[in-house]
Amino acid sequence: MIHRGNILLDMGIFGKVRAFNPGDGFALPTVIITSVVMMIVLLAGLTATTSISGAIHGHYMESASKDATRAGLVVAQQCINKGITSWTKLHSGDTCAGSVVQCTNSASCFVMKDDENNIRTTFEVSTPVLDGDSYKFSIKGSIYRKSYDGSINSTSVYENSVNGVLKKTESIISNISAGYKQTCAIMDGITRCWGANPQGQLGNGTYSSSTTLTPEPMVRQAGGLLGKTDKIVSVGNEFACVATTDNDIYCTGKNDRGELGINNKTRQNVPTKVIKPVSMNGKTITDLAAGNEAICAVASGDAYCWGSSSHGLTALNTTTIDYLTPQLVTSAIGNAASRPVVNIETDATAEHFCAIAKDGSTGLTYCWGYNGRGELGINSTADKSVPVQSTALWTSLWGMNISKIEVSGGPPRNRASVGDYPSSTPTPHDARSGHTCAKSDNIDWGSNGQMHCWGSDQYGQLGQGSVPSNPWRRIVSIRVNTSPLNGKTIADVSTTISSSCALVPGEDSGRGNIYCFGLNEKGQLGRNTLSETICSSPGPLNYQCSVPVLVTKSGTGLATRTIVDIFGGSNRHCAQTSDSKIFCWGANDMGGQIGDGTLVNRSVPTELSAMPARYGISSNY
Repeated sequence: MIHRGNILLDMGIFGKVRAFNPGDGFALPTVIITSVVMMIVLLAGLTATTSISGAIHGHYMESASKDATRAGLVVAQQCINKGITSWTKLHSGDTCAGSVVQCTNSASCFVMKDDENNIRTTFEVSTPVLDGDSYKFSIKGSIYRKSYDGSINSTSVYENSVNGVLKKTESIISNISAGYKQTCAIMDGITRCWGANPQGQLGNGTYSSSTTLTPEPMVRQAGGLLGKTDKIVSVGNEFACVATTDNDIYCTGKNDRGELGINNKTRQNVPTKVIKPVSMNGKTITDLAAGNEAICAVASGDAYCWGSSSHGLTALNTTTIDYLTPQLVTSAIGNAASRPVVNIETDATAEHFCAIAKDGSTGLTYCWGYNGRGELGINSTADKSVPVQSTALWTSLWGMNISKIEVSGGPPRNRASVGDYPSSTPTPHDARSGHTCAKSDNIDWGSNGQMHCWGSDQYGQLGQGSVPSNPWRRIVSIRVNTSPLNGKTIADVSTTISSSCALVPGEDSGRGNIYCFGLNEKGQLGRNTLSETICSSPGPLNYQCSVPVLVTKSGTGLATRTIVDIFGGSNRHCAQTSDSKIFCWGANDMGGQIGDGTLVNRSVPTELSAMPARYGISSNY
């Protein structure tokens, strides 16, 4: 196009570009000569420019269609990793169910679309086919370009087709919480749960009396977990809570005492957003501890608790108020007290909480709640409704730096009547017979890696070599130094209902050994036996042991792996290995809590194998 001496080149998608602007006032010969020369140059320039324009246009179309193809591959991966492995065709804008034809009535129907609707890109993925350990399918990425008369120019459709391959890879669990009849784990930023679900605690949108043995993802919906990445999960007694990377908290399940933090007492079967107080906004959630009808969170060094205040569980100096939203704990711990909190622990069956708060670089232990068996370690059996230090002068923890705290309870009160646990005892079992264990480090004192326990010792769960007389309790901390643990460095500790374990890292060629003590009715000592005698002086029951016994690794997947961490559920112990595998032992008959897809109790470490397969994009793509 020529307009008033200006030459405008049509550069396709780049629009009109000014290429030449001659000056005025030249003599005629000069103008003629110059015009001829310029025409030659211009014609050459036009040819070159047209060639460049075509090349740029082609490169753009190819690049955009490839981007659409990659988007299709990523969406297919997300669907398959959710367990959805079949669809007719999967288009941009579809759910994982797919559709017969590509939608066009919304911006979400396209991978990319400009404001004028001149450029649109889409993808189409064929039905996946499982081939060995891989899913294979074809992907077509397309770019559509409008012509300038407003019609659709079919010659401006550019397509890029490739074969997609998603190969099975190892599942990596980033966080896991073992409750009483339920377990939840976070994999790839998504929380999956399995076990019992009468109160909707699995968060899968149902209330069910049946048991779910296969991990199911919590419902992710608008206003809930949709678009979020999960970082922490904690399972309480028939409820569970999840913290996301944007520091919101979502809870599901039972809500009789306001433990879901949603300002009412209505149970939920999908994760529902906790209503945070203003003082909690902007703070980083670093820990969650869900217990029996109450829960606490750590937010940038402060503790917040909500739910039942029975026995003082909320640490708010009351035993009668049910708090329906998080409340700041202001007594003894937290930033205002110059004791920033780094960790809070409880158990789905416990009636008490314990926290590690820092005094400079030293970790101190504070506990609150029920104390009938000395669970708080404060040299009394009086309940406390505010945090009280357990590392006082008269305890084995005095002067120690506490780096790990583990809390256990007894069978939940509302379950004791059905005889869940234990099945037979020489005397009536106290449903609140909890205990606490801690790991201390104090290199300056030459006491690095010690284990200390206190509370109920009815079944030898404090590891002292004998069981105290009725009422079977030790109300201050005492070091676990009984053979074969005497003098050994402890790297980690775990507790469950009436049993405890210690990790000794230097043994077995550096792979580490685990020693457990206490009740073994369901195999929680890991000795490859359930109710038979497992030590020379078992105590009142032949399936208990008050001295540490070595967990059996031979013949299990744990035998050749290095143990880096141990943790407890309400009735089982678990170990995590250096290759991120999880092995558990103990009760599995109340919801398949161990995660091996069965309801069989396990007396040796058993791999959590029920997690769904994870598929990654093949490097050949």
